[in-house]
Amino acid sequence: MSEQTVQSLIEHRVAEIYVRVKDYPKAEHFYKNVLGLPLSWGNGTCIGYFDMQGVGILLLQADEDHRITEAAFSIATKDIHAAYEHMAKEGAAVGDIKTYGEAKGFHVADPEGNLITILQR
Repeated sequence: MSEQTVQSLIEHRVAEIYVRVKDYPKAEHFYKNVLGLPLSWGNGTCIGYFDMQGVGILLLQADEDHRITEAAFSIATKDIHAAYEHMAKEGAAVGDIKTYGEAKGFHVADPEGNLITILQR
């Protein structure tokens, strides 16, 4: 693997935005029928993905007392392993690389503890 810069590892675009909702069916109806966004996949009860020309909105149902412990958004990368190695080497708090269907990603915490998902599709 050749030496890469962080500018070449991290794409300058948002990959997904995560939206926590209490009433998933009502939220799905709003995003699909009021905003007119295409539902790419979902289970109809607690999770759904709306693709907006490469940037997705992922609706996730959360319990009333659910604390958000996941990232609010993701940033795209073309090389998940090189991005992981770079961030770990820089001393960032990184989680394990996980597979999400055809995508792979990991969480990284900013200095305030806010989580960001680094995602490769």
